[in-house]
Amino acid sequence: MSTGKIVGKTVLGGAIGYLAGCLVGIWTPDYVTLLFPLAGSIYGVVWAGRSQRDAALPPAPTQPPLSQPQARPNQAPGASPSGRPSLQEQYEQAARQRAADQQRHSEQEEAARSANTARVQASSAQQAAAESANKGNIDVLPIFHPVLEYLGVLEEMIISEGQKHNLDNEIVEKSCSLFLRLQRLIPILSELNNDDINHTIKRLVMNDLNSVINPFLRLSGEAKTKNRRILLDGLKDVNNRVTQIVKTIEHKDLMELQSRAELLHHRYS
Repeated sequence: MSTGKIVGKTVLGGAIGYLAGCLVGIWTPDYVTLLFPLAGSIYGVVWAGRSQRDAALPPAPTQPPLSQPQARPNQAPGASPSGRPSLQEQYEQAARQRAADQQRHSEQEEAARSANTARVQASSAQQAAAESANKGNIDVLPIFHPVLEYLGVLEEMIISEGQKHNLDNEIVEKSCSLFLRLQRLIPILSELNNDDINHTIKRLVMNDLNSVINPFLRLSGEAKTKNRRILLDGLKDVNNRVTQIVKTIEHKDLMELQSRAELLHHRYS
């Protein structure tokens, strides 16, 4: 600030103090009135010095507004800025984990059921084979020895393929059921000693069952799935023929029962 401005503010302050002293001098002594111009001059000097210091200070810097943090270019929508997965991603990950655990648990249960079924079937087959072997030493005709032996071979093949999951449960169950039925029927046929029925049973096992089971077992996994109905139909046809033979035997037994009953009636009536 220039010297002229300082002198001007000092004179202005003294004039204001003089006017104030004139107004107050009516009620105050003269020595007090003289203090007002002096006080006004001092105030003018102080006023001028303060203005000079304010002018010398640099202007306060203006701070720009805080800018919003920009999203990272490769940050996925919904992801947290800290890089941790969002709540939605955590929920989806947990859902996928639960689904995988449920599927793995279902596969383990299915494998356990299949293994249990195979064990039950193997136990039944061994029991039936033991029964047929015990009867074979006493009652079974020589014509049925290779038939029973081949039934045991077919049974082992079917159970082994079922345990390897190469055959489904329906094929294994129906095959083992047919084998067991034949093993129980053969000792009865040995007692009847009917050549026609004996040769029919031998042909059913050695030719018919052999012609549908062995070619099917040689197929690949996909081919077995597509053609499983052919094997099931073949097993059904053989089982129907066995049912006819059983009915024939029952009819023969019934006729023999009636003739014996009539003989007894005539003898003792």
